[in-house]
Amino acid sequence: MEAEGQGFTNGHATWTSAMSSFMLSYLTNVVSSGERTSSGFKKVHYNSCAKAINEKFQTALNGEQIKNHLKTWSRRFAKINRIRKVSGTGWDEDSFTITLDEEHYNGYVKTRKKAKKRDSEEEGLIAPFKSVGDTLSNAIEKVATGGH
Repeated sequence: MEAEGQGFTNGHATWTSAMSSFMLSYLTNVVSSGERTSSGFKKVHYNSCAKAINEKFQTALNGEQIKNHLKTWSRRFAKINRIRKVSGTGWDEDSFTITLDEEHYNGYVKTRKKAKKRDSEEEGLIAPFKSVGDTLSNAIEKVATGGH
């Protein structure tokens, strides 16, 4: 189903920085009011945020899109924190950006490329073990339930 109207491109929600900022502020207020549980936001929180964004920006977002956009921001925040911990990083108050001299940047990129290659090699090894584990799990379940 393809959504129509402002805020959508090819059925996918498009987010302006104002919409993202509003969403983050809204959810921050949910946390500060004590409504959020320790296990995270509930569907009602995402839906009420979607309703508020829709009213303010004349969009047609739903709670699931709010949840997904929050995940995107969580990944960005994690990446920013990883970079901030790299030796030699600084902070530019004027542009609100992390700074890194060329030597440290090149070292960081080189380390990340090696980590991605290692992760990809590990994924290649994990898949067969996962498949065996799933098969074994299914077999144990069948035995436990008396199935064949």
